[in-house]
Amino acid sequence: MQEDIFHSAIHKEAAALGEPPPTQLDLTPEALDQYTSAIIQKNALEASTKRAHAHPSGHRWNKDCQEAVLALQGTAQDPDTPPTEIEAAQRTFCCTVRQAKRQYWWTQLDDFTDSQDVFKAIKWNRTEGSFPIPPLKDGNRVHTTANAKAELLVKTLLQKAACTEDVPVNCNNPEATLPFPDVTTGEAHQAIFQAKSSTPSQDEIPNAVLKKAWPALGSHISALYKHCATTGWHPTPFRQALLVALPKPGKKDYSSPRSYRLIALLSTLGKGLERLIAHRMAWVAIKYKVLHPQQFGALPCRSATDLAATLVHDIEEAWARGLAASMLTLDVKGAFDAVLQGRLIQRLRSQGWPPTVLRWASSFTQDRTAAIRLDGHQSPTFTVPAGLPQGSPVSPILFMLYIEPIFKIGPALARRGRFGYADDICQLVVSKSLEENTAKLQSIVTPGKWVYDSKEDYEPTDDRSYKARWVILGNLVEKDDMQYDYCKYAPVVFAATTRLLFALAAAYGWHLRKFDIAVAFLNGLLMDEIYMRQPTGFEKGDGLAWRLKNSIYGLTPAARIWYDTMTAVFHRLGFKTCPYDAGLFIHQTRPHLYITTHVDDFQLVAERAEDIEWTKNALANEWEVKDVSDMTHYLGMEVKSEDGCIYLNQREYIKELIKSFGLEKSHPQPTPLPTGLMVDDLPNSTIITREYQRGTGKLQWLAVKTRPDIAEAACLLARFNTAPTKKCWNALLHVIRYLKGTIDEGLIYYPRTQRTVTAQPRGFSDSNWAGPNSDRKSIGGYIFLFGGSPISWQSKRQTCVATSSNEAEYMAGSEAAKEAVWLRRLCFEMGLIGHEAPPLELYMDNEGAIALTSTEGTKRSKHIDVRFHHVRDLQALGLVSVESIRSKENPADGLTKILNAPAHRHFLHLINMDRHHHHQTGSAADEEVDEERKI
Repeated sequence: MQEDIFHSAIHKEAAALGEPPPTQLDLTPEALDQYTSAIIQKNALEASTKRAHAHPSGHRWNKDCQEAVLALQGTAQDPDTPPTEIEAAQRTFCCTVRQAKRQYWWTQLDDFTDSQDVFKAIKWNRTEGSFPIPPLKDGNRVHTTANAKAELLVKTLLQKAACTEDVPVNCNNPEATLPFPDVTTGEAHQAIFQAKSSTPSQDEIPNAVLKKAWPALGSHISALYKHCATTGWHPTPFRQALLVALPKPGKKDYSSPRSYRLIALLSTLGKGLERLIAHRMAWVAIKYKVLHPQQFGALPCRSATDLAATLVHDIEEAWARGLAASMLTLDVKGAFDAVLQGRLIQRLRSQGWPPTVLRWASSFTQDRTAAIRLDGHQSPTFTVPAGLPQGSPVSPILFMLYIEPIFKIGPALARRGRFGYADDICQLVVSKSLEENTAKLQSIVTPGKWVYDSKEDYEPTDDRSYKARWVILGNLVEKDDMQYDYCKYAPVVFAATTRLLFALAAAYGWHLRKFDIAVAFLNGLLMDEIYMRQPTGFEKGDGLAWRLKNSIYGLTPAARIWYDTMTAVFHRLGFKTCPYDAGLFIHQTRPHLYITTHVDDFQLVAERAEDIEWTKNALANEWEVKDVSDMTHYLGMEVKSEDGCIYLNQREYIKELIKSFGLEKSHPQPTPLPTGLMVDDLPNSTIITREYQRGTGKLQWLAVKTRPDIAEAACLLARFNTAPTKKCWNALLHVIRYLKGTIDEGLIYYPRTQRTVTAQPRGFSDSNWAGPNSDRKSIGGYIFLFGGSPISWQSKRQTCVATSSNEAEYMAGSEAAKEAVWLRRLCFEMGLIGHEAPPLELYMDNEGAIALTSTEGTKRSKHIDVRFHHVRDLQALGLVSVESIRSKENPADGLTKILNAPAHRHFLHLINMDRHHHHQTGSAADEEVDEERKI
């Protein structure tokens, strides 16, 4: 070949392109497309000529070829010729044809004198002939024509129906962590010169021509690659492919379209850019451990040979230890053709790739076009809706990044035995027996189970609904399998917040509604790859598992995922999360519009009726909302509105409690605990601990929801859960009999005549210093009233021994002050009080303790832990005002002591739980009670 003539022709064509654009110049995608087309057209298409055909009429067919084909025909037609001689004749014929073709083109290249002659070579290695595709079957239909077979192959292999499952493309990634520096000229040179000879696409530029033309075109090719990588754009001419169907080896039935693989013949110039990007991504993925260490293929130092050597080593090591080794091979259905663009970009974002890489990958996968060549026929150009082109150097690494979460499925021990090569995955397990191996393989995909339940209203009807729900066994999903912030906790509204809203609704005539979201957890957006076995009875396809698109019941962080999804929707609708209760959402422009959340149960409180309707419609646009109705039940409480009052009780729950302990015919008791009760510490083996714990648990549930009158009893009895005594058991039954006599009692919230929303709660604290049923640790308690009715209370044994009643009261006041400042800040966030609101009043009945809240320590109090001085600081800041109250009128007294019947009835009267003493309503009645308590 005359090198000087070749280079002269190349330089002549390249000169028309001018100087390459400088690196610092930002080129738009349109400009890059034009630049790419110019390089291709100036150096290929204008000078291309039709190639000669590889048959006897072609120019390369010589005398040697003719003699070889005649010899082959004579040998093959002789029935006595051994098969070995026929095979030898075939090899001789093929070798002769190859030598003739090579000699012909070397002669042609030596005679080239200008650019028109040079580019005669660009089509010489295109194969006209191809594997003859037999008739293809599609169900009962048989396709025989080239057009029909091409359409069936495209429909089956490329037109992925799951394109509707894709997500929007988002190439912004402010949290990118992986580097991707600018392209160098050396990288561009390497991308061209390390490429092997391959069939070119429709631009028909072979790799050999690019290598020979590098001295003239190298600067332009380098500039093109640099700008494409910097801009994040894959030029449109590089996304045009010619597809050829190659049979998959080892298939028994080649009449099925899935027995073929569509290989994309791409621009060799474009493949150079793709090779450059692939090389970079592979090194970054290895260095920064983006890929699993046992993913092989398309990676440096991780070839198929390395994979085979690794597997053989692990298997032989297991055998040497006397263990059984089992290997399960998996195949990703559809593989490259099934990749969805949006989910690919989502995966790359989660792995930390920078925006330029995301934009390039997005442009590489979008707006691809192709034509399929089959049986000498070429189809019209069509759009490829999804997938990665098989034949592109970058497709393998992109696919490996796409399926990377598969290597996080299952226990850590199973993941150590998982290997992958592109779309082929194998799972190796080792144990003492094949049966144990089988069990290990079956446990990799998370199982689920059916959970059955019946649901009935508290109303005395026979209506009962039955439901079944498929749940995943989330306890088998390891923490490392979840990329999501592994949080088992999801905020729910505080009980005090819920009761405050009930009190506000009664006091000011606000509107109350409840609603819930149908199958709420299924609306949570799942960012992780979690695979689950198919539900029993609904299997579709043998051996298939389901990949969860959304969260599901049973998944450990499902509640948190739902909360985050729900919060995003509320924020979009104009609500804000209350900083003092994450289960409370406050609308920022609509006054006094609140939503509280407890998983999928919602309480809606609004000052205006139109706000209720607006919220209902807004949420209906997001989810399936059901049961938007007046509130009759909420979170286990029965809610009743009558004459402007709101009643909360748990009548049906108490009935079930009485029945479960067989006390339906027992006599009611006037107090929760018998007066003078002294609980011993001698466990009784005849008492079933589990039954005792079940009883105290139910009492505690009642005590924290609607029955502050049994708070002290529930606190006392729960202390003996691990070793109940006979007296404890009798005391438990005594409390249940008390509940039987007060089954209709509960919380009552009254209306006010004054509608101005400026009120805040008032608190009361008390203690029982070294009471008779304690280990000398005092019982502290507090209660906060709004409109005279309880919204927050606590009865709890103090954490350390107090040396005096003053100290015990001071410690109890400090605990109450913490609740007080929380309630005050909550009221401010809800718009109930302003910056100039007076301090929240906290009443105590011990003058010594009150004095400690406003003076420095004395000789008798200098030992008190600094944390209990919190109440002093809050009073100094003007957030809390500690006031005095008579012990007889302190409602917190009933939370710390065992009262006799008259004192207990008075306690119920003080907290508005005695219906017979409350016929007055309105602010006047409240003021009378307030003045009496201050005396």
